[in-house]
Amino acid sequence: WLAAIAATAFLRALAVLFIYAPFSYVVCALLRHVDTPNESFATISCVVMYSSVPFIALRRLAFFLQECLGDDGLLHPALAGPVSFFLGHHWQFLLLWALWSAF
Repeated sequence: WLAAIAATAFLRALAVLFIYAPFSYVVCALLRHVDTPNESFATISCVVMYSSVPFIALRRLAFFLQECLGDDGLLHPALAGPVSFFLGHHWQFLLLWALWSAF
């Protein structure tokens, strides 16, 4: 059980390090003003760590709701639409998250 928890934490940290952090760094670089210096990767990584955890937790909750309740039709119709939209449009939400964390 402890090994599964450690492996999950390690793999989530790799996803944050290799997907979320570079994506957010690129968005910050593209949206900065011309006279503003580039932020360091360490600064961007700190912002990514603080802002990506709620995003990842919300995505895990959406997967949980879909797997446990959505396949059997037990998911309330008011939640079924947003959950399926969130799971089906991951890259749009990732872009929105990157824009939010860039500011």
